Amino acid sequence: MAIFIEAPNAGIDLNGAVVSGNIIDTAGNGIAVANSGMGGQGTAKSVTITGNRVTNIIHQTINDPGYVPTVSLAFGIYAEGAAVISGNIVDGAAGIGIISGHNASTHDLNVNGNLILTSPIGIGYSAQSGAGQIIISSNQIQGAAGGAIVSVVFNDSAGTVGRVAGSTDYGNHYDAQIGNIFVGNNRSY
Repeated sequence: MAIFIEAPNAGIDLNGAVVSGNIIDTAGNGIAVANSGMGGQGTAKSVTITGNRVTNIIHQTINDPGYVPTVSLAFGIYAEGAAVISGNIVDGAAGIGIISGHNASTHDLNVNGNLILTSPIGIGYSAQSGAGQIIISSNQIQGAAGGAIVSVVFNDSAGTVGRVAGSTDYGNHYDAQIGNIFVGNNRSY
């Protein structure tokens, strides 16, 4: 992980952070904001991730016995909740360009104005029961053969994340409200 922000334990919250102007090149994962208060941990909230350049994110072996996953997910940017992800360039993430949410712990995410190039999935979002509101707007996504904007789910016991089978790709929808997700003015090609 190149940049990792979290609330470490119950009662130890993170309220407010800015991740901006970074250049990340060749890492197992790019930028992550974890822990939204589920599972007894603290809450990380009010985080902005803006103006970063994240490139060449690759699957790498994690050499930590007993740690799951054993290979990095190779995502560009990931946030669970209460965050704005805006104006970033993610180029060449081998997994998912931007992950907005983590199953039911998802809430209050705004993903807008990002440029995502050559990732199998451009933007993955959580639409699982209990997930909170996400806005995904004005993003440009090129070369996402596995889906530009699609629903994803984490298998926490296996340490994997993947597209929900049969989920609709909203990469070129003009304006749509789908459950907890609002999607508008994105372009994929």
